[in-house]
Amino acid sequence: MEIRYATYLTTLECIETEDIGYDNTILDYKIDGGEWQNALTSDMNNGFIKNLNKKLIFKHQIELRLRDYDAIGYDDELGTAVIDPDAFEGQVAFTGDGAHYTLDWSTEPYLIEELEAGEDDFNRRPLEPDAMQTEIETLTDLNTKALNALPSLFSNGFAPALSRLSATHARMAAGEEGLEPSRLEQARTLLSKLEINPIRGLLKEFSNEQYGTIMLCGDIDTSTVFPARMGMGYGIAISMDLTWYRVFVDAGIGFGTNVGASGSFWFGFNRNTPDNVGGATFDVVRGFNWGGLNGSIATSFDLALSAPNIQEVCYGMQAGSPMERSGGLTYCYVFTKYLM
Repeated sequence: MEIRYATYLTTLECIETEDIGYDNTILDYKIDGGEWQNALTSDMNNGFIKNLNKKLIFKHQIELRLRDYDAIGYDDELGTAVIDPDAFEGQVAFTGDGAHYTLDWSTEPYLIEELEAGEDDFNRRPLEPDAMQTEIETLTDLNTKALNALPSLFSNGFAPALSRLSATHARMAAGEEGLEPSRLEQARTLLSKLEINPIRGLLKEFSNEQYGTIMLCGDIDTSTVFPARMGMGYGIAISMDLTWYRVFVDAGIGFGTNVGASGSFWFGFNRNTPDNVGGATFDVVRGFNWGGLNGSIATSFDLALSAPNIQEVCYGMQAGSPMERSGGLTYCYVFTKYLM
């Protein structure tokens, strides 16, 4: 499925008008080669700032043009620009005919319809609780070993290393150049966090169970819309041989107690290789309190199959509760491949 994006046009600022006095400013946009549509028509003067709050959904690119309307002649073209998915945020300058305007914008993956499609699929074929529990119980031994490994992973600098690498990818996506050496060094630093025991042994055991990817991720933000909780996450999906990875973002909506607390970090395993990680899953989240260690286990079931099938299991340290019980839908989109 082809991913869509949401671009938010936030503010248009007039630094210098094209005319003496006011410009009759017209801002238009075109989505994926479609028809021109109007985003703003307003009189602007030096120092004026217009809050646009305009959300545009697209797949490939957005074209922008800024004009000064002239009632008795041709409109003055003040500039054009193109926004594509390669950057997360930016500022466009329009400087035609001696004018100077700036437009601020930001872009993020647009996953609402993907989540709704996953919910419709789940409603058509709800997973049987007994069958789900049987699948979860098959991982009891591995869950115990993973919980034993959590303190080692979280005390050896995994979370800061993941945050630094994710920040570098965000800067690269925003168009900053010259970051490849830093990215590679940070990826190898993160890799070193997985080479310690007992993490290394855990990777081998999950690999024997036909898991093909290790997931390292964190929550960005979670908003509560009672009774549902919605949240976004970020991370990387690493091949089980620790040679390459892909960056991912996910969005989820859940129902239950204490769903999706923000400020958490997770690690886990997916049965697919990083090439095939992603899509919609139904997640069961359970809190744990094990020897003073608090967090959550999330078990994900593939929505594309008619029978319950565990696609992913993740273990997280978060502001959760040992009594946490919840279920929800998550859509994960995976981006570019990188070597470690």
